[in-house]
Amino acid sequence: MFTGLLVGSVVGTAVGILMAPNSAARTRRKIKHEVLGAQRKARMAIEDAKDKAREVVQDVSENVKGTVTRRMKNTARRLKA
Repeated sequence: MFTGLLVGSVVGTAVGILMAPNSAARTRRKIKHEVLGAQRKARMAIEDAKDKAREVVQDVSENVKGTVTRRMKNTARRLKA
């Protein structure tokens, strides 16, 4: 979903710039500016996604460790009984 929004935003901006009555040099500067802005936003989105993925991996890891520890303790108790 985010990818579609990003692509739509870039395409819409590019069409708007190309349709505006400006000199070629100014149009190129505007396109460059917009592309750099889109790249920056994409990098930020990627970093956010990486951070979220790290959090999810950490949470899952902690949950698995807790479950394994509980099961090992329960098994050890049953074997002693």
